[in-house]
Amino acid sequence: MNVANRKIITDFETAILARNYTDRFAPATFLGEVPNFTGLLYRETALGDTITVTIPLGTGVLAGNTLTFEVVPFDVTVPFALPTPDVEATDSPYFLTAKTYLAFRFLADPIGDTVVSLPRSLFSSGVHLLRYGIGDDDPTVGNRTMSVPQLIIIDGVSPYDLPRIAPPAPVPPQPLPVPFDRNYFASQPGRRVMFTLPYDAARGRQEGDYAQFRFGELPYPIPIDSTSAETKYPISNDPAVAVTVPLSLDTIEAAPNGNFRFSYQLCDVANYCSEWSNVYLLNDVAMGPAATDFLAPQVLHAVPGDNLINRADMALEGGLQVLIPPYTNPQRSTPTDTFRVTLTPTATPGSTGVAVTLADRPLGNTPFSVPVLATPAQLATLYGNAVGTQQVTVSYVVIRGGVTYPVAATTIFNLDLNVIVIPGTTDGTDANPNLPPVVVQPVRPAGETRPNNRLERVDNGRDAVGLVTLWNVATLPAAATPFVISFSYGAYSAEKTFSTPADIPANGIVEFPITWDTIRALGGPLQIASYTVRRTTSTNQQQPLNATEVTVESVFRRMNAPIVRRATTTVVCSTLDPLNTGILRVFIPPSVNLDGATNGSITITGYRNTSQTAPVAASTTIPFPNPLPLSASTLGFDLTFPSPGAFFKQIQNARSVNAASLRLIYSVTVAGELVNSDPADYRLNHIRPGPITSALYCDGTPVPVV
Repeated sequence: MNVANRKIITDFETAILARNYTDRFAPATFLGEVPNFTGLLYRETALGDTITVTIPLGTGVLAGNTLTFEVVPFDVTVPFALPTPDVEATDSPYFLTAKTYLAFRFLADPIGDTVVSLPRSLFSSGVHLLRYGIGDDDPTVGNRTMSVPQLIIIDGVSPYDLPRIAPPAPVPPQPLPVPFDRNYFASQPGRRVMFTLPYDAARGRQEGDYAQFRFGELPYPIPIDSTSAETKYPISNDPAVAVTVPLSLDTIEAAPNGNFRFSYQLCDVANYCSEWSNVYLLNDVAMGPAATDFLAPQVLHAVPGDNLINRADMALEGGLQVLIPPYTNPQRSTPTDTFRVTLTPTATPGSTGVAVTLADRPLGNTPFSVPVLATPAQLATLYGNAVGTQQVTVSYVVIRGGVTYPVAATTIFNLDLNVIVIPGTTDGTDANPNLPPVVVQPVRPAGETRPNNRLERVDNGRDAVGLVTLWNVATLPAAATPFVISFSYGAYSAEKTFSTPADIPANGIVEFPITWDTIRALGGPLQIASYTVRRTTSTNQQQPLNATEVTVESVFRRMNAPIVRRATTTVVCSTLDPLNTGILRVFIPPSVNLDGATNGSITITGYRNTSQTAPVAASTTIPFPNPLPLSASTLGFDLTFPSPGAFFKQIQNARSVNAASLRLIYSVTVAGELVNSDPADYRLNHIRPGPITSALYCDGTPVPVV
């Protein structure tokens, strides 16, 4: 049951009692209402085509009176407070938006209760307020007496429903008895063993919940306890008490074909049930043959391979992957085999590295070889303060229930996490917050401003330079030599080696020239610049946290903005051809870039403002004819938008949208490069005056009020 609905029921009952109605009909009753949960319908009732309602009629109801029902979604934000002296005035705000359903007209004076079937379609899922009224023949005029408002709840939420997943398997006693066999069951009081069901308030545990169970091959719920024939096992709502259930040896022995599959289903008070849980297999009752023929573990990217794990390898896997090879007699069913891996560094004088044991990895249905992850933090603990490579031994054991199988075969590899800049990252990547990002500037005449990371149109034909500011934390650059800085701008790269402190610039800034030919060849509108630092004797490199985005406007091809025919600054009804209902005609100006161009299109973007600023109300793209007209590069050509009215209505979707605009940009591909036009901005007015109480679109259809 939805957690909020229990509180709604309690609060509503309290509010109704406080109101002390004296001039209302008594509430109706629903067939299929959950006892002690006012208004909550059982799942079977909620899924039916109709809801049967019983009306407890008193005296004073006459032939010719009509019976109506009012239904409205319950709004928890509107308190159901004490009434004013005019109780009807107090109730009315709750029913302003109610749907009214006319049940029938009494043909004779009614005697006793009246039973009515309401269509299920009146009620969406959730909580609703309902009241009925009886009064004069015409329900829209005259005197009517209403009933006391009441709840009707179509809940629909089951345990483990948000998101809807299968509950975990039942949990046996912990620690697991060894052996967990029939003799253990027989030794327990009543030959029963208590299993725990993982179920708490976060997964929907509430008052009135119960569990059902399956065992073996039986497809239907069975009594879990041999002392009772009841298949529904009640669950306490006390959050301090774990959900435990007794599984008896009698139930186990009744399972045909030695199938010991144990699962459960959780249901709420309204019979909304979870999926059947994952299965616990009592394989300890008939444990499989012992595991044998273990092989030495492998290390991805190292064994087999170069026997080395460095920071680049860590970045590929988010750490280190130890691989468990196949062996004889693995057990995948519950209790499945579990692998426990230990990494042990070779002791060296002064080393601070210590052994780490990785998180247990169950076999389950995972194919061999089974990966077991060592996190970057665990590898940093393992490496300690080592310089260069640290030798590491990999060992593992296999755990099956309460039995542990030791594995004699081990593997050795070398771990190298050493980097120049300290402190650096320890997350296994090469990104270091102590390395400033590279800055790219155009080379301009003396005295002119050189903007950072922007090559402007005035820089056409000019070189640029990449500026790498060296780090200022220990180990400082002068003490870190020899090291190498590798710079990249797009696909261009360069490298500088600093063998001694004398090679380091006095201002701490290393310059990497970028020629105009390189800039022109790589093009724009955006290039990525970055750099890495590494020791000359190591493969471990580091780089800034973020690469630098360089805006390149100095390499450009551009086309003139498109022109909307029959428009000056504003697109109006007369812009369309013919007037009001016709096409929108856009002129594409001539350009040398249209000669041999491909993949041409124009994008029209609409805004609910006159500044062409976000948010975008609507956008459409119209392709160019293929091929383009032969005269396109010298005379230009017209492009038509066949049905612009529907598009404009998306932008000006209400009378209140009296400020709207369009931005038109077209683009083509020239020699593999995307070339865009300058934008054309227009105001949009697709609404024209109508009768006094309305406004019309250009095509004469009414404009929505809101």
